[in-house]
Amino acid sequence: EVQKLRDDLESLTRGTVANEKGQHVSIEHEIQECRSKSAQLDAGIRTASNRRDRLCPRIDQLLKEHAEVANKDSSEIEKVQNSTQEVSRISSSISAP
Repeated sequence: EVQKLRDDLESLTRGTVANEKGQHVSIEHEIQECRSKSAQLDAGIRTASNRRDRLCPRIDQLLKEHAEVANKDSSEIEKVQNSTQEVSRISSSISAP
C-alpha cells in the first residue's frame, strides 16, 4: 500500500496518471480525454432531447386519437345495446298473449 502511494506520488510529480487501462499518460492527455467524452455525452443528450421533443407531440396526438376512437366505440356499443334492448322489448310484446 505504501509502495502504491509512493508510485502515485512519483507519477504525479512527473505529471502523469494511470488511465482506465492502467497506462501512465500525461495529466493533460487525460483531461483532454475527459473533455472529449464529456462533449460526446453532451451531444448524445442533445440528440435524445431533440428526439423527445419531436416525438412527444406525436405521442400526444396518438393518445388523443386513441381516446377519440375509444369514445366513438363506446357510443357505438351503447347504440347497439339500446337497439338490442328495443328488439327484445318488441319481440316480447309480439310474443305476449
